[in-house]
Amino acid sequence: QAEHQMKTVNQEHMQGGRAVQVQLRKQYVIHSVGVPCLQAKTDLLPGMTDHTWLFAERAGTYRGKCVE
Repeated sequence: QAEHQMKTVNQEHMQGGRAVQVQLRKQYVIHSVGVPCLQAKTDLLPGMTDHTWLFAERAGTYRGKCVE
């Protein structure tokens, strides 16, 4: 189990110039989430775990949202 695990999150605080791997899991419905300003989008299927990488050139707070 990861040391820093979150149940839900709609924003990510990131350091600049460093890639971050994000683990995503959706329990009940098909869902698409993304961080538009980082040009990132992932489709989630119920009960499946997906991984994606985020990269921000500058440090900051980046908001995720439903993208479909």
